[in-house]
Amino acid sequence: MTPLRTVQKIVTQWKDHGNVDVKPKSGRLRTVNTQKMRGIAKKIQRNDGASLNEMTQELSISLKSLHMMVCNETGLRVIDGQLLNGQLLNGQTKKSP
Repeated sequence: MTPLRTVQKIVTQWKDHGNVDVKPKSGRLRTVNTQKMRGIAKKIQRNDGASLNEMTQELSISLKSLHMMVCNETGLRVIDGQLLNGQLLNGQTKKSP
C-alpha cells in the first residue's frame, strides 16, 4: 500500500503542473555504474589480495571514490588502503582481557 504522504504529493503535483513526471534529481551523478560496483564486490569476495590502489588503476577511478563505494555499498572498513573483513586488532584491543 502506498503511504498517504506519497499520494498527497502526487495529487498536489498533478493539480499544480498537470502531470506527475519525475523531476530531475539534484546532485552529482555517480562515477561508477552498477556493473562496475558488482565487479568490485566480486573482487572483494574472492579476496585475491588486491589493494585499493591496484583496483583504482584497473577501474580508472580515484582512490577516494573507491574508498567511499567500498564503505557505503559493502559495509567493509578500509584502513591504510587495506580492506578489513573482521575486527581490527590494535595495541589497545590486544591488551584488553
